Amino acid sequence: MMRLCLLLLALFSQTIWAANLGVTPVAIHMGGAVNRTTVNIVNYGAEAVTMQVETIAWTRVNGVDQDGETSDIMVNPAVFTVEPGESQIVRIGLRRPSDKPYEETYRLVLREVPVVRTETAGTNVRVLVAMRLPIYVAPVKVIRDEKWTVRADKKGNLVVKLQNAGNVHYKIGGVKVRLNEAKGGEPVASTTEGGVIFPGEARSFSMRAVQALAIQPITLEVFTDRGPQYISTEIARGD
Repeated sequence: MMRLCLLLLALFSQTIWAANLGVTPVAIHMGGAVNRTTVNIVNYGAEAVTMQVETIAWTRVNGVDQDGETSDIMVNPAVFTVEPGESQIVRIGLRRPSDKPYEETYRLVLREVPVVRTETAGTNVRVLVAMRLPIYVAPVKVIRDEKWTVRADKKGNLVVKLQNAGNVHYKIGGVKVRLNEAKGGEPVASTTEGGVIFPGEARSFSMRAVQALAIQPITLEVFTDRGPQYISTEIARGD
């Protein structure tokens, strides 16, 4: 669950605060037989919150995310108010089945609508909530094909490279490198760097090794949105 915690910061006579909302799920998956789904928004705060919803296309050009207009996805309701302690269901549907050989990506954008309030004392500033949830629309036939390479550079760093040769995204939340003979031991290198790698993209992760490593078999422990994965490979020597 994504939770935007209440923000209270007193600066002399000024108070800054934001809505306290929970959203489930934080990533939306459709495609194949699934052409409808829902998102649940819960108001944990003490005041009513009015939200506006829209969908946008999400693409990536030369590693830079791009937003665009789309009419592929419908949402209902597009504007709603959530009272304190209450929840709101937003229904999401595809206007057409996916006909692409690769995954299509969008974002569900939830924005708080400003409401005029009369305050009794002091200066009050409301920080408006804005959330962008990824929408993944899978192709008819899903192909997962991740190619991993690991090399040690001259500075003693390990460079782990992923090439996404499949037709759907691959989301990483961190990588650990373990020596095969060190069963249950501490990793020799790790990173919490991550991201979403689109089909056809590659991403490299550089991390400092705790010891000099020869060319040898290793296991990569990769944290993904599908759970931890373990990849057996070996360290190659390189610049």
